[in-house]
Amino acid sequence: SKTFTVDTYSDSNVDGTQAFYVAIYQDQSDAQAVNNNYEKQTDDEPAYVTLLDGTSSGGGFSGENSGSQVNAVNTFYGHDGSQFQNAYAFATIKSDGSLDVWGNSSNGGDEAAVKSKLTDVSSVFSNHKAFAAVKSDGSVVTWGDQDTGGNSSSISEKLDGSIDVASISSTKSAFAALREDGSVVTWGSPGAGGNNSALEQRTDINTIYSNTNAFAALSNSGEIITWGQENFGGQSSDISFDAAKPFTQVYSTSSAFAALRDDGSVVTWGNKNDGGNSASVTSKLDGRTDVSSISATTSAFAALLQDGSVVTWGNFVSGANSSAVADKLDGTIKVTKIFSNDFAFTALRADGSVVTWGSSALGGDSSAVAANLTGSNNVTDIYSNSTSFVAIHEDSTITTWGFSQYGGDSSSVTSQIDGTKTIKTVAASQKAYSVLLEDGTFVSWGDFGDDTSSRIEKLITDNTDITTLSANSSAFYALDNEANTIAWGSTQYGGSYSEDTATTVTLSSAIVTGSSKALSDVNIAISTDAASNTYTSASNGNVSASLTSGDTVTVTANLDYSNTSKAVTSQDALDALKLSVGLTTSAGTKTAFEYLAADFNQDGKVSSQDALSILKYSVGLTTPEQAKWVFVDTNGDYSEINKSNTSYTEGVSIADLSADTTVSLTGILIGDVNDSYSGLIA
Repeated sequence: SKTFTVDTYSDSNVDGTQAFYVAIYQDQSDAQAVNNNYEKQTDDEPAYVTLLDGTSSGGGFSGENSGSQVNAVNTFYGHDGSQFQNAYAFATIKSDGSLDVWGNSSNGGDEAAVKSKLTDVSSVFSNHKAFAAVKSDGSVVTWGDQDTGGNSSSISEKLDGSIDVASISSTKSAFAALREDGSVVTWGSPGAGGNNSALEQRTDINTIYSNTNAFAALSNSGEIITWGQENFGGQSSDISFDAAKPFTQVYSTSSAFAALRDDGSVVTWGNKNDGGNSASVTSKLDGRTDVSSISATTSAFAALLQDGSVVTWGNFVSGANSSAVADKLDGTIKVTKIFSNDFAFTALRADGSVVTWGSSALGGDSSAVAANLTGSNNVTDIYSNSTSFVAIHEDSTITTWGFSQYGGDSSSVTSQIDGTKTIKTVAASQKAYSVLLEDGTFVSWGDFGDDTSSRIEKLITDNTDITTLSANSSAFYALDNEANTIAWGSTQYGGSYSEDTATTVTLSSAIVTGSSKALSDVNIAISTDAASNTYTSASNGNVSASLTSGDTVTVTANLDYSNTSKAVTSQDALDALKLSVGLTTSAGTKTAFEYLAADFNQDGKVSSQDALSILKYSVGLTTPEQAKWVFVDTNGDYSEINKSNTSYTEGVSIADLSADTTVSLTGILIGDVNDSYSGLIA
């Protein structure tokens, strides 16, 4: 055997699902000639390695991603095997690590509440109504529908990067974050798998898969762990684990799972009507002929066997019944790949021909275009949305079938995709398609909701240097070679794009003691009209945040205190007594900050009662008051502070943050009149 290494790199573009193939030639001369003299497998098929990024762009699936990825699979629309696309909004990563977000504000299209945290983003994941961004420090930021994963505040300390998050999977309304140590953190709808805290204690989870309301994870040893709704496959206690034939991959319909063992056999569970019961085909899935891969509609599975034949089961309406084309799926002409939409399957065979079955009106019947799918003009790839298919021919023409209004009829654009330009990629919404051509032009057809054909045609005419296409359920977006964005489709759900022209400015905060010593681990709240976010001061006492120019900003701080540090002593009581009668402290001073610290009972003045309370507190006696930290503007006006007036305002406010700004907060430990706490800081 031979081993080779492939180095991969990420660029600044966020593209659709990508597959990279490494052809293995018999010798160097064949490789240099780029001929067809490949190494052969035991079945005489060319040997190759497939590297899949397992992700899609911010229209639905994640953007650039690092760490291990789930292999992309052919499954029902809006799901890639481990993650659901956001159906209502887009979130794309910009070159500086910030995000461009738009679409329905309630379901992920408005990130204002967390915008200041969305820096250095390395990948974006989604479910049906929310987004989760993983930052370069391994922490996670979420937004979108609060009930389905957009609010992760209850488990924020588990997603803060102390244990890096490697990837995130999703059901339709919950998230599961796989951390670098093999543990998993879940949140979102409890009924869809968002409440399994037991997984936080595991350290052996390798990969997470999903369907609509349940998760299935593979451990390092090949064991299956499930959670979520029981009737969707969230309870799999009856799945036996055999270390001699571990599970290697999991596939799903909307409510059932099928797991592939390394001996080529298959085990199914979940909704029996939607593929969870494979009893009728058990003898064909027992591993005597290895299953290579499995594709799925919303309620049926189609397994591709190593001999090029196909086995189907599940809901007959959605593709489980392939009897009408059984003679074309028996491996006589080998099937090389199976594609699916929500209701039908399409098999691509080794001779470039295509076989279809499933719901006849929704992609299962291709008889109207059968002459184009015989292999005389080889089909090289196939794309789908919910109800139709697009076949790409080797001459860069297309053939479409399925529900005509939703992309199954491409007659309106046939003249624009005539083979004179190579097809670069295809993006699909639930009801439409867009094709990107090699010269940077693009073509769209289907149903675009409330958008108008005249506006879309103008976008097509005016934009001829497009590099990237992506889609969610109802809309499309494209980037040109200068990373400018255009969008079309449902205007509510991402089809209307306006560039965010707001200027970002940096607010820096320095947290110090009365003696100007840096205070670390202070909780800092930076609040604007739109949101309030919490930060922790670093060892140098500093915190910074990116905010929108023009914001009204308030910075406040808090820090817990325990008298175990013994910063409050009898000396502080003596100094408080001196200040109360108009004398200077033992240090010969009577500063504003000393007066504030001496007002132990916080009644607005310094008195002998404060001195007595400080003395009692310093020796461990019970007092109504406790020492505590307050944080005030270091540069505030304290000229009116004296023994009779110790009123103060906590924090700093800025009415119009128009440029990069630095503020400073001084921490005053009430009771520590001589600021001895500063002397305890290393």
